[in-house]
Amino acid sequence: MYQTLLGKEGFRKGMDLYFERHDGTAVTCDDFRAAMADANGRDLMQFERWYTQAGTPTVKATMAYDKAAKKLTVTLEQSCGPSPGQTTKEPYHIPIRTGLIGKDSRKELVEERVLELTQAKQECTQRVPACSASPARVVLLGSVCSAARSNPTVRTPE
Repeated sequence: MYQTLLGKEGFRKGMDLYFERHDGTAVTCDDFRAAMADANGRDLMQFERWYTQAGTPTVKATMAYDKAAKKLTVTLEQSCGPSPGQTTKEPYHIPIRTGLIGKDSRKELVEERVLELTQAKQECTQRVPACSASPARVVLLGSVCSAARSNPTVRTPE
């Protein structure tokens, strides 16, 4: 997930700093998160929830395409069921790589990008360039799915 969020270069910078700080010493998950954050100038405190909350979050994606405005709105919702001692959970920080494929052309309409799901429910609206047909699929790529232990999800807009 860190590589999805920070990119390969940012992840490498974080790893370099992590080894510089901690090579040969005992460490914690917080040490790793801190190195990633410090190397990239990012606040990654919400990632701590992956280690302090039990369970695996479920992400639901729905979408709506406005043909007139050529805009696609993706709504992402996350939830994580109760566990012993944790009846409610705070939202996780979940990076999700997305892509948009044309219905007829089967070509990429919008470059791949990373959406950062940090709230229980979020909407992301993106303008889709002029094309002869509406988009067919939004592809939620597998980088986040290792956390959710599932396969990549492909859904068709209505």
